[in-house]
Amino acid sequence: MLLDGPQRWRADPPNPGRPGQARPGAAGTDRTGEPGPRDRDQDGEEPEYALPPLVDQYGTGVSHGELGLGSFESLLAEAVGSHGPAPPGTTFFDTWVGLAVRRWCPPLLGLAPHCTPAHYLAARREVGAYRATRLLLRSSGVGAYLLADAGGGTDEAGAVDLAGGSCPAGRPYSAGGSHAVGDPYPARGPRPAGGPYPAGGPHPAAGGFAVAGCRVGLGARAVPDAGDAPFSAAELASAADAPVHRVLPLRRFAGRLADAATSTRGFLDALADSLAPAPQHVVALALTVDGPLPGAAPDGAAVWRAADHWLRDRRPGPSPAAPALVHHLLWSAVASGLPVQLHCRERVDVGAFLAATRGYGTHLVLLPGPGPRAGAGAGAGQDHLWAARLAALFPHVYADAGPAPQETLRHAPFGKLMFATGAWALPELYVVAARQFTEAMGRLVREWTADGVCAEPDAWRIAALVAAGTARRVYRLPAPAGSSTTG
Repeated sequence: MLLDGPQRWRADPPNPGRPGQARPGAAGTDRTGEPGPRDRDQDGEEPEYALPPLVDQYGTGVSHGELGLGSFESLLAEAVGSHGPAPPGTTFFDTWVGLAVRRWCPPLLGLAPHCTPAHYLAARREVGAYRATRLLLRSSGVGAYLLADAGGGTDEAGAVDLAGGSCPAGRPYSAGGSHAVGDPYPARGPRPAGGPYPAGGPHPAAGGFAVAGCRVGLGARAVPDAGDAPFSAAELASAADAPVHRVLPLRRFAGRLADAATSTRGFLDALADSLAPAPQHVVALALTVDGPLPGAAPDGAAVWRAADHWLRDRRPGPSPAAPALVHHLLWSAVASGLPVQLHCRERVDVGAFLAATRGYGTHLVLLPGPGPRAGAGAGAGQDHLWAARLAALFPHVYADAGPAPQETLRHAPFGKLMFATGAWALPELYVVAARQFTEAMGRLVREWTADGVCAEPDAWRIAALVAAGTARRVYRLPAPAGSSTTG
């Protein structure tokens, strides 16, 4: 459904002033993220509108290294949720995602659309992995990225990397700031019984701060290990020539804190220090939800027992899974005041939790299902419609617009839905998700205008909210360069 548009995208689209074509970042886009009329031409034609550069509210970056046919296909298989080899006589290019890659990505590397997979991958290797990534990301139409990053790496002393947040395009990845020790549940939020978090003060320790039994470093690491490691925020910003903002995945981050902890109290104190007050170098927190969420914070004693049991039997690496610990992470995130992304692998019962957090002033964002938003050729799934309905029900809840925004927009106020690629590993997945979304919104604008649903300027204004405007407001992102407002 999202692959049947008549337009074909090229690296330099011919006749960019075609009426109704939703080309992100085209002339006529206000730098504040609002669509604006293009200048009236010499013939006096009516002004046209375009989407602003997209804000991708969720992705996990791209991988280093060259990819052969087998490795590229294995990543395509993950993108479509497949396990095992493709059926005999076929490849994973014979999927909605595969067809979309062949449609939109070859022209960005100088090839004809729909060239053979072997031809495309040969050209990709000839160009080089990093240059191909640059060409693809810079032509995707995405103007800002939110990158899931748990702090990839340690400093020389082995401290878990906590710092690093928004990385401007083309600039070094900066870090700094400090995190005061405090109770993870401030006075305005629920406080677990027993209060297992003693007060204390920050102590400089080789570039970080010390708490009982655990040291958390504050030095950022801009360049990860070579090989299959994902791009750092700095590398992604440089390759895409766009700002990258960090989202902290709480389970993975808690696992890194546990790796460095020497006691249960040290782990819980380090977690409290990291989230209260809110981390200064991330724009949002994220948590994967795989079970019902309660309408109250867990008891402090239960949190202590769960942490103690987990740390006693744990080897380095795993993230917490005990409900008491996961719920503790979630309520601590809500109390931080930062937006919290809830990655729901299925339609779990979250109603009690959403109702209980209504008055906190914290935005909650529902992102259903794992993986890229590029694989749904038949429209929005039930999970995305479920999330949209919850966004309509609760004033502090927002949702992913999904791969078929023309469907989810029927179920929520327009200012409650936001674009996300959900891409990982392959830069092609960023391109595909962005192009599918842009074409879907362009068709929707034309339909609304032709059917008299609204005037064309209103249709483009609504499309711009979903594409970028709401995300800039919810995640408090700075306005694009050259804007006279603060996004």
